[in-house]
Formats: sequence, structure tokens, C-alpha cells
Amino acid sequence: MVNLKPTKEEREEILANQMVDGKFDICLTTYEGVTICFNSLKKFKFHYMIIDEAHKLKNADSKIFKLSR
Repeated sequence: MVNLKPTKEEREEILANQMVDGKFDICLTTYEGVTICFNSLKKFKFHYMIIDEAHKLKNADSKIFKLSR
């Protein structure tokens, strides 16, 4: 499991060293983490996405909505 924190210092290390294909099976982050790291996250094929703040998905043009498709 990877805990992707949206702070710049932690985010860069996690994306470079922990979020490598085959090295993680779960990515835990926040809505802000998804929006900040969208370009890095979209290269992975996620089987499931569980979103606590689902009300933010109401906008079909939002980054997280597009990632969940």
C-alpha cells in the first residue's frame, strides 16, 4: 500500500520510488492528492476507486471524474 500525501516533499519521493508498476496494490490519498498528482496517477489502471468525498464527482469536467472513467 502507498499513502500518497499531497505535500510536495513527500509526494515527489512517493511518486518516484513507491508508485512503480507491481510494487503497490493500494493507493490511499485525498481528493487533493488526486488532483495534484493527476498526471502521474492516470498512467496506472486502477480496478477500483473509493472516494470519500464523492460529492466532488458531480462535475463531469473535474479531473477526478475523468480519472474514475
